[in-house]
Amino acid sequence: MRYSEKILESQGISIETLDLSEVLGRIGRMKDNDDQAQGKLAAIRKYVDSGNVPQAALLKMAKLGAVIDKWMAATEVSISAVQC
Repeated sequence: MRYSEKILESQGISIETLDLSEVLGRIGRMKDNDDQAQGKLAAIRKYVDSGNVPQAALLKMAKLGAVIDKWMAATEVSISAVQC
């Protein structure tokens, strides 16, 4: 997704950024049995059939979700987007 921080901020929308390298670092430091990661993993499995997805890939997705959720709570943001 692409967006213009300047345009959003000109409309009164504040932007908080988090570098992808920081996200990956947080994922790398997160234990596999982290409660939030395990909660995300359970939510993924409940939402979609993941029987053919390798466990390691599912856990990485769950950790990504947990890291983003923690960051959103800490920064008190209500919407997130990933710009690639």
